[in-house]
Amino acid sequence: MRKGKTIPEYTILRVLATLFVIFGHAMANNFTTEWFGVRTAIAYTGTAAALLAVLSDYIYKFHMPLFFFLAGALLKYTGAADKSFEEIIPKRFRRLMVPYIGCLLLYSLPVKVLTGIYNLPTAAYITTNIFLTTEYSGYLWFLYRLFVVTVFVWLLARYCMRRRPALGAAVILVCLFACVKLPVAFVLTVPAVMLLYTFLGYLFEYVRPRLTAAIQKYWYAAVLAVAAYGLWNVKGRILRVPLLGADNGYFAAMQDIAATVFPVLLDILAWYAIACLLSAIPRLAECRALRSLDENSMYIYLFHDPLNYLIMAAAGLLPGWVVGPAESLALIALRTVGILLVSWAVSPLLHRLDNDQRVVRWAMLICGLIFTTATVWVYAANLIP
Repeated sequence: MRKGKTIPEYTILRVLATLFVIFGHAMANNFTTEWFGVRTAIAYTGTAAALLAVLSDYIYKFHMPLFFFLAGALLKYTGAADKSFEEIIPKRFRRLMVPYIGCLLLYSLPVKVLTGIYNLPTAAYITTNIFLTTEYSGYLWFLYRLFVVTVFVWLLARYCMRRRPALGAAVILVCLFACVKLPVAFVLTVPAVMLLYTFLGYLFEYVRPRLTAAIQKYWYAAVLAVAAYGLWNVKGRILRVPLLGADNGYFAAMQDIAATVFPVLLDILAWYAIACLLSAIPRLAECRALRSLDENSMYIYLFHDPLNYLIMAAAGLLPGWVVGPAESLALIALRTVGILLVSWAVSPLLHRLDNDQRVVRWAMLICGLIFTTATVWVYAANLIP
């Protein structure tokens, strides 16, 4: 952000988005995967667990688009269009791709092998594909795609938006049409829809100051609007929309994209309104806990997900399990509050390690050796599913 200045509503929204990720991962129900004969299936039981699974489904519909939307808004706020390649790309790579590579090869995959989610051939195959696809990288897909998307939006902002704003919108539409015509992800597995959310976030920053002022001035109307939208959501009138179908016609597919993006944007705007209302509470934005969560949100994100597998393995619930209602609630509590607290406690240490250039260089050297070894093994032994 601009030096010495933060936006309270963005701070609150980023913390909320981080919490949504942790809760969504912990409450996901009926997860099944199979790799090289290693099969894992988990399921919660009981009414309360089923309701929490519905909440998880709701969170999954918008929480990652929210991150992309925020990234686009902050690109505009920080004046990215005025910055050179050297000022933007190396920093973004260091911020996003280095943690993606290091955390995947040195933390996430080893934990999944240790807990029986993956076996060594699976881990080796995933290692060889970390730069070609994010399909197998688990929760870390976000970092890879965010890097490519932000670079793309920076190019649009620098070379299109400053002189011809309509040209940037035209490029996004072309990408959407290409995504529909060729369902395979483009630009190293970056979906055009995530590019659209980032671009919309960039545009949102143009109106954000006036919108924030209006929400805080007419707070009672904002509360009523958010409450009405929440009730409408509960009845499923907005969120239950058709997704992109492979058998749909060309324009029908575009219509499906619009039907998917529009309700997600409404969710993002509703939570932005909530963040604006919360930011008006005296001293909330300066709260030490909130500031700590915001400053360490990246490291909480990096650390949290493999803890899920460690917890379930320690409880003897892997590689396949179904638990009762009481155990389901206890496990969900441990995988939400417990994981948040542990990740939060560890994040300052990760922050210091991330800022130690010697540690980073050694970590990348080890990752290079792992990648080389895995690639040789996969292709020599033909470990391709």
